[in-house]
Amino acid sequence: TVRNYPSETVWVRPPAGPAYAMLFENGERYLAFDGIHLDTTNATLANRMGGVWVNSGAVENAHHIRYQNAGILLNRIAGDLATSPVGFVFIGPHTTTGGNEVLACTIHGSGGSNSSYAAYCHTGGNRVEDCLIYDVSHTGIQVFNGAGRPSGNILRRNLIREIIQSFDTQRIGIQVVGDNTLIVNNLIY
Repeated sequence: TVRNYPSETVWVRPPAGPAYAMLFENGERYLAFDGIHLDTTNATLANRMGGVWVNSGAVENAHHIRYQNAGILLNRIAGDLATSPVGFVFIGPHTTTGGNEVLACTIHGSGGSNSSYAAYCHTGGNRVEDCLIYDVSHTGIQVFNGAGRPSGNILRRNLIREIIQSFDTQRIGIQVVGDNTLIVNNLIY
C-alpha cells in the first residue's frame, strides 16, 4: 500500500507527456493507493493525459489495483471518443476479471468539448463505490466493451452531477452494456 502520511495531502502532478498519471500494464497486481491525489492539468493538446490506466489484457495482465480516499483533477483538453483521456480506465478483454477498485474518490474537472469520462470499465469484476463525480464530459461511469459484455461490475453509492455537454449532445450519468452489473444507491442529477 502506498499511503499519504497522516494529516498530509499528497498530489502527483506529472509534466505533459505521459498518457496517464498512473499506468499499470506490466503485470502489476494487488497494489493499493490511499490518499494519493492526481492532477492532470499539465496536459496539452499534443500530450493528453488521463488519471489511472489498468490494462488486464493477456499480455499486460495488471489487475487488482485499488485507488481510494483521493481525487483526480482532470483537464479540459478538447477531443472526442478516441482522443479524450479518462479518469479511470480498466481495459482488457470483456471476459477478464480485473478486480480493480475505485473507492471514496472525487473525480472532476474535464467538463468541456471532449469526452473525458470519470470511469470506464472494459473488464468485469471491478468496483466503483462511494465516489463523487462532477464537472466531467459526456459520461460519469461507463461499463462497455465493443467485443463483448463485461460481467460482475459493482457501481454503488456514487454521486454523479454536473455532466457537461461534450463534443456531441449526450449527457450520461451511468451507462452499462454488460451482464450481472450491480447498480445500487447511486444519485445522479
